[in-house]
Amino acid sequence: MYIALNKLSKAWEFIKEDAHKDGGCTVLILVAPDADAIAACRIVTSLLRSEFILYKVKPVYSYEHLHEIRGNLITENESLKSLILINCGGTVDLGTFLELPEDGLTVYVVDCHRPHNIRNIQGTSS
Repeated sequence: MYIALNKLSKAWEFIKEDAHKDGGCTVLILVAPDADAIAACRIVTSLLRSEFILYKVKPVYSYEHLHEIRGNLITENESLKSLILINCGGTVDLGTFLELPEDGLTVYVVDCHRPHNIRNIQGTSS
């Protein structure tokens, strides 16, 4: 679902809440190799460190690479609660492309590329 800029604090609260429930590395950040995405990743990781939330950062070079990452880091990862995609993944239907589980994983897409896939914008809410 689309989150307006003035509601970003609510998304941050969800990430913190999910991270503190189970512990472990609950946040995976996938980042495109461009200057804006790297700068945004630096900000997000600083926030996560300030809250003592464990995270993993992985660069993404293409949709094929994103599909490989799904197989290696997302599928069967019970501790993963938040997936943050920075400047990657916004143009495809992520639910179908990554074969995401129905429950337990929240995906946050921060992407300045256009057009956005309408299914990512509508999303689902619990």
